[in-house]
Amino acid sequence: MSRTLSVLALLLALAQSLRLPAAQQSITRRGALAAAGAALAVRALPAGAAVPDPVNLLMLKNPSAAAKEVLATQEALNAFIKNEEAFVTGLVNADEAAPQMPKAISFPTFQSLEKDGGPEFMEIAIDYAEAMRNARDLVKLAKLTKQKVQVSKKEPGKPRTTVEMEYGQAEGSNLGSTKDYASRAFQEAIGASVALNAAVDCLPKKK
Repeated sequence: MSRTLSVLALLLALAQSLRLPAAQQSITRRGALAAAGAALAVRALPAGAAVPDPVNLLMLKNPSAAAKEVLATQEALNAFIKNEEAFVTGLVNADEAAPQMPKAISFPTFQSLEKDGGPEFMEIAIDYAEAMRNARDLVKLAKLTKQKVQVSKKEPGKPRTTVEMEYGQAEGSNLGSTKDYASRAFQEAIGASVALNAAVDCLPKKK
């Protein structure tokens, strides 16, 4: 029980930080670039557009296991960002069969490619890592709002009553709506996709 309460407290603290109005949040250079890139991606990628196979498109020189992982994740992430409605609706309905964000690439994987990736490669990798971390934190908060909790209430002169409800609906939870967290998570995923595409562009290609 104490472990559960600790996890909930941590997520609530995260919820407070992620709910700050945009004007109160510090805007980093990476955040501004990711936001601009995300907007560009939304305009430039029609909903039905096909995403070319990155392995064939980029023809990397002797791709290592790390490079193959990056390329596979790029392909999965580019496919994922075509499914906003299904992703958001899935979180709102707690549907585990709905589209899920691809697994994030670990930082050591990027570091193993740093020597071949050009001077901006690791900085772009950090952009990707930050966007993916934000996206996953927001998904955790979206799922937290759907957790069932027992709420007990005692009114003077009446017996105590206990009802079950979603945590996001409980008084004093200080959580936003599931849909809001899900939508924001998807926008962060778009930013991660833009950054990952840029990172792949830095990798050497066959002439």
